[in-house]
Amino acid sequence: IEYDPDKVFVDAPTQASVRNEPKGSWVNRTSAGAWSQLSTARVALRYDSSRPPSDGSVEISTGDSEADRFRWSWGDDPAEGNLLGTARTLDGGVQTLDLNCHHRVSAATNNSEQHCAFGLISRRGWAIVNDTGMPTLTDGWFAPSRNSVDVYVFMHGLDFAGALLDFFHVSGPPALPPRWALGTMFTRWFNFDSDAVARLIDDFESLSMPLDAWIFDMNWHTYGPWGSFTWNANSFPVPQDMLAWIHERGLTVGANMHEHNGVTTQEATYDQVCRALGCEYGKDIPFDLYNKSFAMAQEDIAVRALGNVDGRDGLDFSWIDYQQGEVDHFQATTIPNLNPTYVLNMLRFTGPARHAENRRGVILSRWGGLGTHRYPLGFSGDQFHGWEGLAFLPYFTSTAANVAFNYWSHDTVGGVGALAADHELSVRWVQVSAWSPVLRFHDKGEGTGKCATSGSCARIVPWDVPSAYFSAIRKAAQERDELVPYIYTASWRTASTGLALVRPMYYEDPADETMYGLRAQYLFGPDMLMSPITAPSGPEPVAFEEALGAVRWRVFAPSGSRGWGDRLKGGV
Repeated sequence: IEYDPDKVFVDAPTQASVRNEPKGSWVNRTSAGAWSQLSTARVALRYDSSRPPSDGSVEISTGDSEADRFRWSWGDDPAEGNLLGTARTLDGGVQTLDLNCHHRVSAATNNSEQHCAFGLISRRGWAIVNDTGMPTLTDGWFAPSRNSVDVYVFMHGLDFAGALLDFFHVSGPPALPPRWALGTMFTRWFNFDSDAVARLIDDFESLSMPLDAWIFDMNWHTYGPWGSFTWNANSFPVPQDMLAWIHERGLTVGANMHEHNGVTTQEATYDQVCRALGCEYGKDIPFDLYNKSFAMAQEDIAVRALGNVDGRDGLDFSWIDYQQGEVDHFQATTIPNLNPTYVLNMLRFTGPARHAENRRGVILSRWGGLGTHRYPLGFSGDQFHGWEGLAFLPYFTSTAANVAFNYWSHDTVGGVGALAADHELSVRWVQVSAWSPVLRFHDKGEGTGKCATSGSCARIVPWDVPSAYFSAIRKAAQERDELVPYIYTASWRTASTGLALVRPMYYEDPADETMYGLRAQYLFGPDMLMSPITAPSGPEPVAFEEALGAVRWRVFAPSGSRGWGDRLKGGV
């Protein structure tokens, strides 16, 4: 529903809408006084043409009878009955979020930084996307919107998959990650050098741990700035040789660049960037992301120089760990409602296409709002690793399917401090991640420092636990590795079915009341139901052999025509 008093409408794409031609057509139009009605085979839209859209002036209904009718009126609360979506990050050491966007989403960050979105599906049969005032994309760059009212109403009743499919038509289909991205990743904030990287990769192989991607976090680049685009020559004197060795092992390589410092004079590409921008030589170039000239120079010169170009081994993808949210105020450009997370995600993901490279884009980054589904993978930020946080992840990950953000990855690491000795927590965290869209082992700097002398550091590498626990960790990782063809196929089907790999139980049968509120379990692909254990076996750490059988856990299987087999115990 688009309204403008001057009848000048906005047709340029926005973050959430690629402006595809609408599907279907109106089959009937009637008028009675100021009221008009437009009808399709499925819905009827009534509106008062004598005034702008306001409470009571627009309504949409579906169905031929009251029994199957869903009705929406302008001004209805979008939260009522909505099945919710997702938000930007678990940063700030929180364990959970409130996904009702009307509430305070995170105890650690403001709502303006969370880009919280309600789901595209609702038990009331309708959902709203308010695109009013969102920046448009014109000639490859962002511009302020001039629209007065621009609202999408999804009137799909309980056809949840149909709502997602229509969203794909509005916003573009979800991107399919490369197959390796659905395997196993390892990331660590640690002062590696070339030899340490090789040793750790060899350890993964010798211990029969799957590994598909190696990602450098901090300290791969020059010291000083928080973010950089230049290798640390002391630790990596010949980075191309090291990268070639990693590639020869069949691994993909990424790095965290912490984009925020701009291009300083110590960057290897400073001269090229300075010439491209016509800057004053010898001065650092500030991070001015909303300036197209700077943004493209950063992406196409500084970032691209690190990649596989001119026959040289380089990085295959980026981890965009931009943490500043909406705090930054860029130099000369103000575009209302634009956010830097989305800008970085879009530019970095589309880099291969921009340079006519024969490979799919992929990034690791936080959610940037509706439309971010086109740029996987997700990185949920620096969550506190406790049992409450672990129990939140199945719900958080699966609920994101309601806004098509289908590939959250979470830092997979043990507890820190008092929880460092809770090896059961380490095992359960790996098991949750192994049955999530992405499995990524990670240390966010908690594995070194003063905690090393007190034994309170998080356990970082998967085998840094007693053998019984490591056996369970390795088994979970190996089972996921065996299922990569299933995971990849389910992901490929999403664009044609609307069904994410990981999705809430109510997608199985939206009319079944018992499928709602099951936050501890979810559907995994077309044929599997998962309910990873996210509670401790008792108040004290115990050997994992005991813990495995000591947790009382209830799982609900949907009724219906297909039988569900118990993978652990057998039977139907």
